[in-house]
Amino acid sequence: MGMSFGNPRKCTEDTTLRGYLIPKDTVVFANMYYMHHDPTVWGDPQNFRPARYLENPALHSQIITFSTGRRVCPGELYARNNVFLFISALCQRFSFAFDPNSEIPSIENRGTNAISLHYFKEDFKLIFTPRV
Repeated sequence: MGMSFGNPRKCTEDTTLRGYLIPKDTVVFANMYYMHHDPTVWGDPQNFRPARYLENPALHSQIITFSTGRRVCPGELYARNNVFLFISALCQRFSFAFDPNSEIPSIENRGTNAISLHYFKEDFKLIFTPRV
């Protein structure tokens, strides 16, 4: 669950970035994991704090789910709207809790970091309780 790197890109000309030469035709990746865990932006990125988005609405622009640059996913707006509606409907109808009989996953015990990063090695259970 989650991406470590964006889609590969190829430099169309020799480029210098922060003093490093990137030759033409070099394949480069955006390090999405770092962008979403940069302490200068997020403060304490390892902690789950949804309130940070209410405290600082500018953080919404820092979430790069659909890649970046000119070739961003063309379905981004549609997907964002549908995910928002889906999550909103779930939150209106259910309360969520971890199963007390299951171990709560830790981000420190995550899976392999490769092209794709899986945040949790083990499955975990949630309890959905209908709201009344």
